[in-house]
Amino acid sequence: MQVSSSSDLERREDEKKKALLSTNYIDIQWLTTFGLTKQTVMDYFYTSPFFNEKSNNQQIRLQGVEADRHQAILSSMTGIEYSLDEMNTQEPNLFVIREQERMSPSMSDVNLLNVYYIMDGIIYQCPDLLALLKSRIGKASYYLTDSFKTIKATMEQHHNQERLEKNEKKQAAASGSSSSAEDQQKKPKYSKHLRDFPSFKTVLMDCHGIEF
Repeated sequence: MQVSSSSDLERREDEKKKALLSTNYIDIQWLTTFGLTKQTVMDYFYTSPFFNEKSNNQQIRLQGVEADRHQAILSSMTGIEYSLDEMNTQEPNLFVIREQERMSPSMSDVNLLNVYYIMDGIIYQCPDLLALLKSRIGKASYYLTDSFKTIKATMEQHHNQERLEKNEKKQAAASGSSSSAEDQQKKPKYSKHLRDFPSFKTVLMDCHGIEF
């Protein structure tokens, strides 16, 4: 019989947590039957894969305790528990549920583990700060890179236009028909090109205080 090591168990637990971050859950039949309110939302959450059946909530449920007494009993226990965050909940479209570890029978002695939100009946796990920062930085990097590529192409086009104008001037000088007014009209403006790319302009303004 093969026994899993503690490192294998930790790895599987990490993989499970990562999988849940990309998971969403909805039970149309349950929602149609019971509806979603502050009174029913916890029962709905208990049906999802996010719910830990080793939690204190499950112990209370198995004992057949009435729903209106759950929170009072949870406050007298220690361990993993789930509770509705009524301050951030906006019934009927948004419900926020906290997963926390209670260290002692005290309202303040709890460690927040995860946050889940239910939007229009779909349950999601809120990403942690690191995952959120990675996502935001990744998006910012993509748009900056795309903006710089566009600006580079525009500047290359501008330089090509300058070379073309110089050649035209030489030809016009040779033929004696050069016109300074026409040259000014043909010359492109950098400010016009930069206005077409607000993300690049914003970066410049933030870094150097430049106004266009």
